[in-house]
Amino acid sequence: MSFRSRLALSLLLGLFLPAFLPLLHAQTGVTDLRTEYLPQPLAVETTTPRFRWRMTTVADRQNAHQTAYQITVTDEAGEPVWDSGKVTAETALNIPYAGTPLQPRTRYDWSVTLWAEDGSTATGASRFETALTLDGYSQTQWNDAQWIGGGAEDLVLYSPYLSVFRIDYTLTLAPDSDRAAFLFGGNDPRLLDKNKNLLAVKNARDESYLALVLDVTGLDEGQPAQLQVYRVGYAPTDRADRPLRSYPIPDSLINTGNRYAAHRFTLELVFGQGNIYLDGSGPEHRLNPEPMNLNPTATGAILSPPRWWPTSATSWKPVRQPAFLRLPSAITASQVTYWLPCPTPSLSPNPTVNSGLPTPAAMPPRCCAPSLPPQTDPSPGHASTLPPAASTKCT
Repeated sequence: MSFRSRLALSLLLGLFLPAFLPLLHAQTGVTDLRTEYLPQPLAVETTTPRFRWRMTTVADRQNAHQTAYQITVTDEAGEPVWDSGKVTAETALNIPYAGTPLQPRTRYDWSVTLWAEDGSTATGASRFETALTLDGYSQTQWNDAQWIGGGAEDLVLYSPYLSVFRIDYTLTLAPDSDRAAFLFGGNDPRLLDKNKNLLAVKNARDESYLALVLDVTGLDEGQPAQLQVYRVGYAPTDRADRPLRSYPIPDSLINTGNRYAAHRFTLELVFGQGNIYLDGSGPEHRLNPEPMNLNPTATGAILSPPRWWPTSATSWKPVRQPAFLRLPSAITASQVTYWLPCPTPSLSPNPTVNSGLPTPAAMPPRCCAPSLPPQTDPSPGHASTLPPAASTKCT
């Protein structure tokens, strides 16, 4: 290229290149402005909302990145409530608001200006609105509104959601009374329709409930007071005139001197299994010596000791014990042995297993299969009597 050509090219570049520079800088932009991860959100409930944005540029631009930013926020009147000033940082995510305290039910406009590595700038704008209350309930912001429900006096226990709950109640006997009951679990809709429960029971209203009955009639005869547990309408064998469980109450808790005082009972149940406490929460206040089970369909892991099921006359394998033991037609009574764990000091005499098979009070050393009395399976379609174990056998 001749000298004249180079000179002409230089003059042309000098004339037109400055006009193209703004276009090059215009390739830097800002987009996707968000407040609390949402574009232009309504009902923002926090006093320190977080801002974010994304920088954009042309595809072939290398090493493009933000070097600084500045956030400004204005209220509905256009008055500034926060100006971060120019902050040297590449951060464009979760920048917390740090201005004048925000007001509820107010629209705020905000903008961000960013600086890129090449000195170019870009600006974007967005908005958000605050909620009726900020960071929790405020009676003033609710115009002195008062709650009309949901207090302790009208809370409803709806156990089908999750039958893990604790019940605390205080009971005081009248001077002319010796028995009083606390009822719960009544009219469960699953027990009013035989197609909604595993045992196919069907009750009319007020025919299904659980009751804890305090009975002090024995105190005048030198007998301890009793806590009787009734389960009615949950299983075919439930009876309203016979308690499912009965626990003697130590004289240190209820006696002739305090029988008519107020006594606090605590019932803790996890899927129908748990404990009952009287006037305290320590071991000496627990009325049931072994974990209590009120679940009519399953034993769970708390009450079921290990069982073994025969696969042949000489072969055994461990399985989970069902609610009621059923004999396969191929297994005869002489082949059945109930294997129980060896007794430990923590086991109380004659604990009752939910399946209806009582653990003997005295067991030989090691793991044994004691002879057990026949047991009746009351579930529908299984009304036969189960045979006893053939013999007592230790290993």
